[in-house]
Amino acid sequence: MKELTVSMLEKDKDNSSVWVLNTSNPKGNINLTVSDGAGGNLTLVIPVTFAPIDLTTQATKQVILTSPQFRRLVSYKMITLISEEEALKRLEDPKVKKEIERIMMKENEHGIELEVPEIKSLQEGELGNVSGFAMNLANTEDLDEEQVLTTLMGNESSMTKEDMEYIANVSKLPKVKAYAASKVVEM
Repeated sequence: MKELTVSMLEKDKDNSSVWVLNTSNPKGNINLTVSDGAGGNLTLVIPVTFAPIDLTTQATKQVILTSPQFRRLVSYKMITLISEEEALKRLEDPKVKKEIERIMMKENEHGIELEVPEIKSLQEGELGNVSGFAMNLANTEDLDEEQVLTTLMGNESSMTKEDMEYIANVSKLPKVKAYAASKVVEM
């Protein structure tokens, strides 16, 4: 397995994902706090697992890579960065699929919904270059419309045209759909 560096991810403009493995020792859940781009904070969760986790299902690549806490976790070898190809290859393994299901069930026992769009996209077919963050934002039901719109506006500089098109097509929130559609026209 080839480990990636933060600078390699920064230079990779073709890929919007940040795949990690929890390599903490002693083992433990890792909570990573990052800016949400709108003046608040998000807590990203990296559970104890051997399965790869795409952090961009919880925040944008730009927000993650600019986090000093994220960079410390990588430098201290608490998390290991892997390529999307490596992650997708691992996700094909039946043991890893079962592990993802276990994580989702464990999180749901505590009332926390952990979506794994990378599994969903593999099952539904390729979604192109739509980031996990855009998928989660378009499908969110946990926040009110103004919160989703504020989060979208705060992160739009790091989103692609494909992200905005996806949000405009999938979101059930009228203001969010309209804003994303207007940005698609501008891009």
